[in-house]
Amino acid sequence: QTGALTPGAAVDLAGRTVTINSGQVNDSTNALIANSLTLDINSGTSANTVKTTVSTLAVNTTDSTDATGRSITVTETDGVALGVVNVSTGTFNLTAPGAITQTGVMTADKLVLTNTGGTTTLGQNNVIANLGAIDATGGAFSLTNTAALTLTDTINAGTNTVTINNGANAVTFALGGNKDITASSFTVTAQDVDALDTIGSLGTTNVVLRPDGTADTMDLAVTDGTEFTLTTNDIAELKSGTGTV
Repeated sequence: QTGALTPGAAVDLAGRTVTINSGQVNDSTNALIANSLTLDINSGTSANTVKTTVSTLAVNTTDSTDATGRSITVTETDGVALGVVNVSTGTFNLTAPGAITQTGVMTADKLVLTNTGGTTTLGQNNVIANLGAIDATGGAFSLTNTAALTLTDTINAGTNTVTINNGANAVTFALGGNKDITASSFTVTAQDVDALDTIGSLGTTNVVLRPDGTADTMDLAVTDGTEFTLTTNDIAELKSGTGTV
């Protein structure tokens, strides 16, 4: 199947393992219902939208033409276990009001996620370039990543924890000065952290910043360097909140 897929009603294959090879999928109303669903999509230059009721989900949009065509918005009706998700230069936008876990690596230019009903544990060696808007008010959010990561939008975990382990790669904050980070604690492990002063507000969030290696050097109140460095502006941003650092 190379043409677009447009369900006219809910597609109920409950309990079954389903693989769909198609062109663009564009339906936010009618759910694809299965135990396990694999989407292999070539949508050219058109973005994808799908509603699911599944236990496990795998996605591959890499055959599409550009970043728009490789992007997909998934609205899941419950929690979900993610298998391999590869949207390459596209955006993976997931809403799921339950426990989100993964068994396969996610590769994406950007991850956008909403989970108001459970914890989110993305513990594989993911390759994500940008972290967009995150609503983790349903439970703790944790991400393991293996590439330089830029935070571009609001992170709201309410009273829950946010943990980002970026290993031997930098985390850059690019929140424009008006987008907040809200959590009981916000922990980042990385080779370096840059531009903390772009955070709108930390409020009462407790912040933990860790170099990726216990023997790494940490430079404070100096010009930004290649190792773990907190500039004067970074320190001022941390001071502006009322949580612990």
